[in-house]
This record gives sequence, structure tokens and C-alpha cells, in this order.
Amino acid sequence: MNRVAAGAIGALLLAAAPPESRAFVYASGSDQASGDLVGVWIKNNLELILNLGSIDDIQLGVVTSFQVPSDFDGNLVGARFIALGVPNPSLTFQTPDGPSPAGNVALSTNGDPHDALDPNPLKVGDAQAQLDPAGGGVAWLKLLNTIPLATGPGTPVIENDDQRALISTSIAQSYTTNLGQAGDSISGTITPLMVSVPISGDDNYFIDFYKLEVTLTNVAGNFQLGLDVVHPGTFKGDNGISGSSTLSLVNVPEAEPTVAAAAALAALGLLRVFARSRFTS
Repeated sequence: MNRVAAGAIGALLLAAAPPESRAFVYASGSDQASGDLVGVWIKNNLELILNLGSIDDIQLGVVTSFQVPSDFDGNLVGARFIALGVPNPSLTFQTPDGPSPAGNVALSTNGDPHDALDPNPLKVGDAQAQLDPAGGGVAWLKLLNTIPLATGPGTPVIENDDQRALISTSIAQSYTTNLGQAGDSISGTITPLMVSVPISGDDNYFIDFYKLEVTLTNVAGNFQLGLDVVHPGTFKGDNGISGSSTLSLVNVPEAEPTVAAAAALAALGLLRVFARSRFTS
């Protein structure tokens, strides 16, 4: 058989072969590179799970664009959105007794992490343990690598690709089964922070994105735990009624005060001046 004929037969065999099965891939972080951030949209007892890329590489601009599943009625209205990750499961700080795990997570929330977690920064480590724990343990993020192969519409695993999965909320690897049973606060570890946002019929939804890290500082010979909070931006998504959707990271400026609010602030300033002049006269 000549080489041309052999090549043609080989090409036909490749075309006829079933496509290679692929499955969702989540990569943990390390001292060299941050772990992946995972986005979840939940609707109709299903979860659309997307790998949004390395946490530290997520910059302002479009993070991902995707087709809305037909199983979501072709739009995201009524869904909830969550983004979670762990920058570095192996991160440590030095204590008098040696290195100790430094809890760190990346999350979406419209709450204030300072108010919720500054009194007890160890909650960050508790949350990390539910996502991708120190020491190589298996938790929700790593369970995503064990989602079974897709078996199509009407089954628990409708889609499963290296960057995207569409699964039932009831299966063992789902966000709902592992983390979402206690009010979207990572199994209740960071209560009262809510990590999700509901998607309404409005054009866009917004939720802030934070990276949190437990710190240890030496203050006059006393070691004190603290919390480092980094706010890279705010996630902005659309309701997907066009059949496709885009998730971006944006800077959302603080709202300008209304005329009434500005007048109230001005009056407050005058009152302060008046009170100060009476006190000092």
C-alpha cells in the first residue's frame, strides 16, 4: 500500500474514532503559582461549573464568556453565582514553634470581610479546609476532578469538559452537596459572609471578589493573628437572556451622594462648625 493511501485510511479511522473523553480539571496552587478560581451558577437543581483560571492571573476585563445551558431555560435569571478558590494550600507563616499553615481563600461576597473575619481570622483557615486544605487533603475543589464522565441530558452529569461541567446538585461533587447547605457561607465556616449573589431579571449582577490571608505579626514580642484583605475588583455578569453570558472583573466606583444626601452632609458640617465655635468661644 502506498503512503498516500495509508494516510487516507489513517485519516478516515481518526475521523470515525469516538472523541476522547475529557473531565473537569482543577489545579491546586503552590509557592510558584496560585490555584484555580472556580465559578458556579446554580439553577433548576443543576450547577454550571467553570474553571475561571489561576487566581492571581485574574485581572480587570473579561474573565470568561460562555453559552448558557439549555437546561437553565436558556438564561441565568433565577440562578445564584459563586466564585471560590484557594491561592496557595501550602502557604505557611513562621511561629516561635516553627512553620504553621496560613489559611487563605479567594471568594465572592458582597459582605465586608473585615467586619466578619477580623475578630476571628481563623475562620479563613476553617473555610480553606472545606475547599482545598493544607497538607494535601481532599475537599470540594479537588472533588471536581472526580466528576464522572458526561452521560447527556436528563442524567446527573450532563456535561464534563476540562473547563466546564454541568451537573446535578445532588451528586457527591456538587457545590450544593459539599458547601451550600449552610447559607452559602462555605459550610457555615465564615458566617455571616454570604458568598453568592442572586441573578434577577436586571441586565447585570455584581459581587465583590476578595483574596483573604491569615497573617502573624510580632508586636513587641507578642505574636498576633490578623487578616490581610485584597480586593482585586468586582465581578459583573449579565443575565444571559441572549443565550450566552460574559463574566468580567471591573472597578465599581462608589456611588455619588444624592442631592439630599449632599445637603445633609453639608448641614452636618455646618453643625459641627457651629458646635466647635460655641465650645471654643
